[in-house]
Parts: sequence; structure tokens; C-alpha cells
Amino acid sequence: MEPATPDSSRSGAPWLSSSNPATRPARASRWTSTAAPWSTSGAAGATPGTGEADWDRIAPITPPPPLPFDLASLDPDSPVYKTFTAPMARAEAANTPAWRHAELGALNGHGNARSVARILKALALDGVVDGVRLLSPDTIALIFDEQSNGPDLVLGVPLRFGIGYALPETETAPYVPQGRACYWGGWGGSVILMDLDTRTTISYMMNRMAPGIIGSDRSEAYVRAIRGCLE
Repeated sequence: MEPATPDSSRSGAPWLSSSNPATRPARASRWTSTAAPWSTSGAAGATPGTGEADWDRIAPITPPPPLPFDLASLDPDSPVYKTFTAPMARAEAANTPAWRHAELGALNGHGNARSVARILKALALDGVVDGVRLLSPDTIALIFDEQSNGPDLVLGVPLRFGIGYALPETETAPYVPQGRACYWGGWGGSVILMDLDTRTTISYMMNRMAPGIIGSDRSEAYVRAIRGCLE
């Protein structure tokens, strides 16, 4: 994502992103060499796109309510307009064969809360999952190198970003623990949170989409309940 402004205190969250089909390796070779030994067996599987053999395991997406503002009323040169209309997103597309066959690196991962947690818990466990080292401590430490802190130019709420993940702040996601934690949410209310101080990963993934992009009332309730059990 190209920066929308030279002001390093501000961010512009991407609405949709994808991989380049001309440069990405094939799904089979990528996942076999890196993730398959520990992340793609049984119900814990997660892949970009998915084969037809697994389609009967996919719960259809229920779209969220419409956006709470009229895109036509926005300045067409604004980061909000450019992000939300490039292209216009249709949640129903996730239920189509074309979507499931495609490999869109940061857009159409197929999995569940368990699989996302299993992959990303590497961050909370010093880079090691099931005896396999996926990340070095030095690489994980880069996440906490603050890149921006202030109102997001697209989402319109205060956000604090490290490298690759949002970092704790007290306004937009007050349920995220302070300290060495990182998180992000998805359109419809999903959230993944890694708390390195407690070595805990919390994952909420849904097919019935709620309003919002950075979590939802449901995901906040789940995170608060789980953290309450740990205290």
C-alpha cells in the first residue's frame, strides 16, 4: 500500500488487497513447503482459496448491513472514497466458485478461528509452533516498531500501527491488552489478537458479518470474556 500522506503519525488502512498472479508461487508448493506440516490438517486447515473437495465445509457468508454513509457524498479525491471504490466490495462474492478458486493473498483466505489462531500464535510463542520455528525473535520484535499513531485516513478512527499489525491504544480497541500485544480485524467483525506478555492468542472468525471493520460488539465480548478467564 502506498502511503496516502507523508505524515508518519497517520495511517490509511487498506479496504482490499491481493497478490500478484504473475509473481506468486502456486498454492500447493507454497503451503506444502511452509505451512502444511502443521497448519492444514483436518478442521485446522487454512489456505488462500480452496479446492472443491472442501466446499461442503464452507459456511456461506451473510453480508453485513450497508455502510453507514453515502459514498456519493464523499470527495472522489479523498482516501476514503478511493479505498472503498477500488473496487466496490461485495460480500456475496465470497460464496461464488470464482472466489473460492482464486488465490488472493490478503483477501480470500479460507479457514476458521482455530486455523487462524494456530498460524498466528507463532507471534505469541516466540516464533515456534508445534516444534517448528517460523519466525525469529528479532523478526517478531519488528512488529512493535511504531509506524503511525493517530486518526486513520480511511477508517476515521484513532489507530496505532507497528509493522504488519495494529498495536494497543485506548480509544478504538480498548479491549486489546496494553503491553506487547498486536492485533487486526476484518470486514464483518473478525479479530485476531496476539498477547506476547501472556503467550495468548485469541481468534474470532464468523460467517454472519456484523457492521464495522475493526472487530464488532460480538468480537469485543469474546475477547473480554476470554481475558477475564485468564485474570
